[in-house]
Amino acid sequence: MLPINAVHQHFSMLIYGDDFTVIKNQADSLFNSSIMFKIILIHTKKIPKELQPFEANTQIIQKNDKETFEEYHLIYLAIKNEEDSEKLKDQLINSSKLIAVINHDSHHGNITVPTSFTNDDFEIAIHSKGRVDRRARSLKNYLERHTEEFFNTTLVVIGTDHNYLTLDEREPFHLNDLKYETVDEELALVAGVQEYFLLNTCNRVEIYAICNQSPHVIGLLKKIINFDHMDSDSYFIKYDKEAFTHLTMVMSGLLAQIPGEGHIVKQLKLALEKSIQNKKAGGLLQQIFDNSLFISKNVRLKTNSITSKFEIEDIAIRYAQEQSNHITDKTVMIIGTGVVGKGFLDRILLHSPKKIIICYRNKKLDLEKYTDHNIEQIQIKKIKNHLTEADLILSAVSTSRFVIHSTHIDAIKKDTPVIFIDICVPRSIDPFINENVSNIQIVDLETLKQWHLKSFQDINHFKNIGLEEINKKIGRYEKVFDKEWLQEQPIIADSDQQFAQ
Repeated sequence: MLPINAVHQHFSMLIYGDDFTVIKNQADSLFNSSIMFKIILIHTKKIPKELQPFEANTQIIQKNDKETFEEYHLIYLAIKNEEDSEKLKDQLINSSKLIAVINHDSHHGNITVPTSFTNDDFEIAIHSKGRVDRRARSLKNYLERHTEEFFNTTLVVIGTDHNYLTLDEREPFHLNDLKYETVDEELALVAGVQEYFLLNTCNRVEIYAICNQSPHVIGLLKKIINFDHMDSDSYFIKYDKEAFTHLTMVMSGLLAQIPGEGHIVKQLKLALEKSIQNKKAGGLLQQIFDNSLFISKNVRLKTNSITSKFEIEDIAIRYAQEQSNHITDKTVMIIGTGVVGKGFLDRILLHSPKKIIICYRNKKLDLEKYTDHNIEQIQIKKIKNHLTEADLILSAVSTSRFVIHSTHIDAIKKDTPVIFIDICVPRSIDPFINENVSNIQIVDLETLKQWHLKSFQDINHFKNIGLEEINKKIGRYEKVFDKEWLQEQPIIADSDQQFAQ
């Protein structure tokens, strides 16, 4: 391709031939790009109607000679007769001219002055392999119309979490698979959004984006995730350094239901990786993410003594142990075989239960190293047949509907207390059961949070330690967003090893 910055005022261009439609298309392109050019027509006695707007630039000749092409650096050939076109092309190439044949299917070369436009210090060009056709012009018009949205951009985060909404209020905004794909595709269509990724967890729904800050772009983002009718105190919008600080606070576990929990690191990493794979995020968000992760590592070193590295699985099992006096010799049911379900299994084995029942939807756990324990795996659809055995049910399954509901009431053990701990959002256990069976207790994320936070004397002190560390290193964000290379590149440990799940 001929780069647009190679075209200067002394670069002479000629469009030559008798294919008037093609000549007009190329002339339109050069004219819109403010490039000087001439047109020489053959096999005609007058300028056709479609080329009359370029009459001042146009000359008609009956026969060419060596001098016809001498003053031009780049020549576009638009001759209807392909044999004549090929012959002239070879002659001009032998004279060291740059040639582009623009009116035959088998294009000879791909040199073209692109369809282009300017905005501030940028010139945007669309190359089309030796021709400028309808698609190139349409694309140019579309980009020119929307390019303004790509300026005045910064890091933006829009979201809500457990600090803004209760579990009941938060559930409708959680993105199941279908909602996630819909939101993802709609965000990709918003002019002004350059890069983004979606974070969708039990505690939060957030968009992290490099985008224009204009009210109508932000308004579109709010509408896409159904925040447009929410009260302003039910969600947050943060910009620039404040948005980076929020990302690092989340990455550090400072804003988690269980302060300091480490699962969020893997969840953030997977969210960004998915967006990069789908070409929705790129190098700028990756750099911001890496520096946030680097800072969060220092924050965790400063706060680990306070948080004791508890994960949600630890809190759930500690709660169950306290409520039932002990778990030893009881039957425990684990619903879900993901990261948290596996975490439940490893931790519950420390209490020597009588039996463990693992409920899976599609994928069984690999139990090769657990052969010394009494573990049975069943499909979730068969859960009713085994509820009568369970003293403790731990649910960590991704679902859009209740896994245990009113039709299971008769199957639940009646003679001894049964504890259900449901850490899912949306919830997987119908709260209605609690009203109709007297010996059971259903515990959700909100209950666990309130119980665990009793051990924190001053949660704000914990957050302030992290904020102080982030503010010390906020220059990392400023340098990345200004696209300057850092003197000291972050050394990122693998998050799976750094924060063991």
